[in-house]
Amino acid sequence: PYAVLNVTVTAIGGENSVSGSARFERDVLSLKPDLIFVDYALNDRRKSMEEVEASWRLMIGQAKKAGISVVLLTPTGDAAADLSKPGDPLRERANLIRRLAKEEDVPLADVSAAWLAEIGKGTPQDQLLSQSNHPNLRGHAVAAGAAEEVDPFESGEPDAKALDQAAHGRLPRAAWSPRGVEPLDDPLD
Repeated sequence: PYAVLNVTVTAIGGENSVSGSARFERDVLSLKPDLIFVDYALNDRRKSMEEVEASWRLMIGQAKKAGISVVLLTPTGDAAADLSKPGDPLRERANLIRRLAKEEDVPLADVSAAWLAEIGKGTPQDQLLSQSNHPNLRGHAVAAGAAEEVDPFESGEPDAKALDQAAHGRLPRAAWSPRGVEPLDDPLD
């Protein structure tokens, strides 16, 4: 019932996964954490999918080699993005992260699915954002709800049924389950 948690944030505002992966060993793994959350998708839109995938795989691989649990997060929304629209760069990054979680057998906090579910329940996206690309308190609560559903010390895959429910606004929290229903490549197709 009692625990002491030390949280260290190594994030740099505006940083993408390419520059983050370059300093990952020095600035993150050197701290010898028990758990790492990786969340770069919003800023990764300025990088090619190939660069993004290589950077995420590098960080995942380094964490796994060090015996550190890693959780991947899909992005929150952005005023200039439409996570429900095929071809949207942010949605493409979210789909990449889902695929990496499956292929690398690491847990996924599907924040994007939870975000879409909140919008599907009637919440306008602007009521989840404090500015164009940053969540407000309510938006952070949606993201935290997705993250709290994850058991970071168990691998898992996104639950296909939950992803489908999120696409139709019927998912109250995260689209993740600890044991395996085959995930959809794109939950909205």
